[in-house]
Amino acid sequence: MSTYVIVEFIKLHAWPWSSGYKVYHGLGQDVDYSSPLISTPSALWSTVGQKAGFGFGRFGYGSFGWGQGFLFGGGFGAGRFGYGEFGYYNQLESFQVPEPMRDGVHSFAVKLFDSCGNSSPTAGEGQILIIGTPKRPRNLKLVAFASGRPTVQWLASGDLG
Repeated sequence: MSTYVIVEFIKLHAWPWSSGYKVYHGLGQDVDYSSPLISTPSALWSTVGQKAGFGFGRFGYGSFGWGQGFLFGGGFGAGRFGYGEFGYYNQLESFQVPEPMRDGVHSFAVKLFDSCGNSSPTAGEGQILIIGTPKRPRNLKLVAFASGRPTVQWLASGDLG
């Protein structure tokens, strides 16, 4: 049995807009970092405008976000609120694993890459347990019918061991 897996993570605005990512996989507890599921990094944002915050006006460069002024980039648009980590308003990134995964424990990890190909430490790692739908029971048969209620017997499918 097997199923397709979708790996999802939050795109953090602290990451450079030109970043890309690769997804890694391992069967069991360990991730195999020698062979990513995709060879070319997938882009997080295609333009800087896709990750910008609330604005670049006086409100944006002001000291709303931090107690500092224009020169230090604090505030609503260019500071912690606009480009920063204001909770989970950030977009969710989804990656569908190209091949179906077999039953068992699978580990996945995401690494970021810049435009020069340099990688970050692991941005996120997690494990899932895949349990597929079992095959149909074998030798299903009606053995009795009394008072309007059937009684059936069957053998469990071989994949349930």
